[in-house]
Amino acid sequence: MHRASQKVGADPDALIDSRSFLKSVRDMDPDAEDFSTALMETIQTAVENNPKFKAAAQAGPPARSGGEFTGGPGGRPASSEPSIDEFRARRKKRASS
Repeated sequence: MHRASQKVGADPDALIDSRSFLKSVRDMDPDAEDFSTALMETIQTAVENNPKFKAAAQAGPPARSGGEFTGGPGGRPASSEPSIDEFRARRKKRASS
């Protein structure tokens, strides 16, 4: 039933929960040669008569969530800190004085 309902575009769980659908397939013979065709036709009829039996569309990837983190870390701007060369020059100047 799950395969047949997927081929027709029906929700198999909704069909199984439906008493009216179960009554319509109750007398079907699973050993009959045309069972799969008859089942698909019954499912198609159920979907046409009740749109709630139609399968929901497959969802794509989840939407992006969260904020944009475009800024850098907080604190002093990079220009206020001496570069390594400036640090070495200051250190050398202190050592020589």
